[in-house]
Amino acid sequence: MARVSKASQGAKLADVRREKGLTQTQLAGAAGITHFYVSKLETGAVPLSDSALVKLSRGLGMGIDDLATRLGRRSSSNGKAA
Repeated sequence: MARVSKASQGAKLADVRREKGLTQTQLAGAAGITHFYVSKLETGAVPLSDSALVKLSRGLGMGIDDLATRLGRRSSSNGKAA
């Protein structure tokens, strides 16, 4: 499976966040990360790490695999992004 670009993943993350009715600041607070980091992820300025995926999934109230799929990332059966 081809890797999804950082910018594409970021745009998909922003779409999911908006679908959940959250601002970047609200998601950051719920995920335990900074608003600045959410912004950088959504613009593709930084790559989405596995640990950030876990935090974001909690903040969005989604399973890790579900969020990974929405962002175009493969995931393994143990719930961690591949």
